[in-house]
Amino acid sequence: MMSDIRISIFDRFPAEVFYRIFDHLSTREIFDIFYNLCQRLNAFVIGYNRYKLDFSSISRSDFDFYISIIRPRNIISLILSDDDQTPGQIGLFLSLFNIEEFRRVRSLSLLQIEERNLIVFLQQVFIHNLKSLIIRWRGGLRFHGYASEIHKLLSSIISQPNLRYLDLSLWIYEIKNLSWSNDCFLQYLCIDDCSFSEYCIILDSSPHLKTFLLRNGLMHDIDRTFSSSSFVRPSYYQLRSLSLDNLRNIHMETLTSLLSVTPSLVYLKLIGSGHLRDDVFDGTQWENFIENDLIFLEKFQFFFTTKGYGNQTADNVLSLIIPFSLHFWKEKKRWFVRSEFIKSLSQIRLYSIPICQSNFEYICESDIISRSTLIAMNDDVKRVNGIRTVSMNLQATTIEEEVCFNNDQRFFFLCCLSFRTIRI
Repeated sequence: MMSDIRISIFDRFPAEVFYRIFDHLSTREIFDIFYNLCQRLNAFVIGYNRYKLDFSSISRSDFDFYISIIRPRNIISLILSDDDQTPGQIGLFLSLFNIEEFRRVRSLSLLQIEERNLIVFLQQVFIHNLKSLIIRWRGGLRFHGYASEIHKLLSSIISQPNLRYLDLSLWIYEIKNLSWSNDCFLQYLCIDDCSFSEYCIILDSSPHLKTFLLRNGLMHDIDRTFSSSSFVRPSYYQLRSLSLDNLRNIHMETLTSLLSVTPSLVYLKLIGSGHLRDDVFDGTQWENFIENDLIFLEKFQFFFTTKGYGNQTADNVLSLIIPFSLHFWKEKKRWFVRSEFIKSLSQIRLYSIPICQSNFEYICESDIISRSTLIAMNDDVKRVNGIRTVSMNLQATTIEEEVCFNNDQRFFFLCCLSFRTIRI
């Protein structure tokens, strides 16, 4: 009876109402809630033309079900993956469809794709409509049989006026072979690696670029470029957000040289390792640089690590945090910082709160000497807000004997168990 009443209510609404509802639901939710209730709703589900299909984590039966019902022309976003959870999915997809049928796709993500399948997509996809493109290549250091053709096709896609979001997981040798148009319309760019000279080429060619992410390391030719007598330092005012991950042997002088060419940054994230004696661990040096060169910076996130020594004391760790306890950090910017010495790893960590790393190794409190500028009962909870994966080394930790949680620590760990993926 209730089903009849519900269907009769549905009969009163036009298709446009349902399509607006569908816009806020996932494909699975649309089918779970509305499909097979009545013929009219089935027609709406089948006729809906703004499907966003995410096949990155899906069973084979669900994959077969969706592609048998949803027409290619009704798809505007498509995610395909050949990772360990869905091996062979992209090849299967190509055997079932002609890519040219998907003319309305605006967002395309190809995860862990093989070179032979990538060339098929790049040759056949309707590039003029693409607003977002993500490519995670499954190969090694370089492309092989299709290298020149892939470089040419990617360069053509980059030059398209509609493309706004580009995420390429390619090695540095491949990035170097791409051509950047003189007037690129990208607003978001994420790549694995590039040199400083290539970074400047990208910014020269991308007047609309707002966000830049570099996943793997510091640009290796910065010091050489800045020391050249013929070098004239450029200024790129369009960039608002910069993230540099997996920095190795970072130096304050190198970082400040790099950051000085983008004076309009509003957001900055730095993750990497360096030497304790370098100014990168000195809050006073960062305060002076930000006050003079990054005057628009609103959010500064960092996670620095370095090798410590077995005789580290609470006073040593406290000395790192003192500059971050002053007015500029706590009152003016409200940027809070924590320093830690991990005894078992002989490692020092200095990082902003919340932690800006998506993956984090949980260390038993008995193995840590720490100080924080955020003095609050829920310090532990606040500092893990951005973490997606928490790992814990059980071989190095005997839970029954060594892990003794107080109430706040227990709450922090239970939050990790409840809302994050714990990798052991």
